[in-house]
Amino acid sequence: MRNISKPPKLKIGDSIGIVAPGGPVKPSLLNRGIRYLKSCGYDVRIGKFVYEKKGYLAGNDTDRVNDFHDMLSDPRIKAIIFARGGYGSLRLLPLINYKLIREHPKILVGFSDITALQFAVFRKTRLVTFSGPMAAVEFGAVAVNKTTGDHLWSVLSGEEKANDLYKYNSGTLDTLHPGRAKGTLICGCLTVIASCVGTRYCPDFTGAVLVLEDIGEEPYKLDRAVTTLKLHGVFDRINALVLGSFVNCKGSKAGEKNITICDIIKPITESKDIPTLINLSYGHITEKVTLPVGVSASIDTADGTFVLNEFAVN
Repeated sequence: MRNISKPPKLKIGDSIGIVAPGGPVKPSLLNRGIRYLKSCGYDVRIGKFVYEKKGYLAGNDTDRVNDFHDMLSDPRIKAIIFARGGYGSLRLLPLINYKLIREHPKILVGFSDITALQFAVFRKTRLVTFSGPMAAVEFGAVAVNKTTGDHLWSVLSGEEKANDLYKYNSGTLDTLHPGRAKGTLICGCLTVIASCVGTRYCPDFTGAVLVLEDIGEEPYKLDRAVTTLKLHGVFDRINALVLGSFVNCKGSKAGEKNITICDIIKPITESKDIPTLINLSYGHITEKVTLPVGVSASIDTADGTFVLNEFAVN
């Protein structure tokens, strides 16, 4: 699991590319995001088809993947920050030129639906990617959260302080099941992960520190996704588990309103003795940490720590 590739670190003045591999982009939000990135000292270039719309997609599959390939091929672009999630990244996985990614390793930042793309990139190229804020989402806000921005830029520039993830958390990390462990950090949206498991685009979970988050899913749907991972043996292979934010994931029916992701996960962590932390500031929330997919990480429930054991960039 340790034969990984890391992209070069990001420097002030570098060019950041923006593409939309998933859902359609709201121009006003993306324009605010572009202004924010420029105010941070970066040059910004957008894909040809970023503002396209085709139903629930940001244009057709060919245009979306070509935008991605163009940014990868452009020597001026040092990082690609995806515009938003939604739905659509999964459709691109068979169309992506993974050789191009291996030949031009760049910083790739996004989360939610982008989880599918990040999983495929790690499986096919071993390149570390970054589960973090997006151009037309967090950076499209009227006021960008300072912690969210600070942690992203610290991670991408290779600052040592960024490795102490728990210090950027908005609250205390609590214990669901005690223990300590280290392993390869793999993270993302639970229901998107469930759609990738068992495919040729899913990374190996052996020895992983797995971090999960989601939004807008009722408990029975979370249970279905967790059970899918269980049936694929994911919880037999990971070393540790961390739960981020599960936003608007309450049941709509009487008797289901108080069921949480912890209720669903706890029997598994107990039966398989998986060290588990909860309440990580990660996911579909304003203030969040950026998690590098593929680096070594450690958790210790005794003191509520979650740290990166190495830098994510070269």
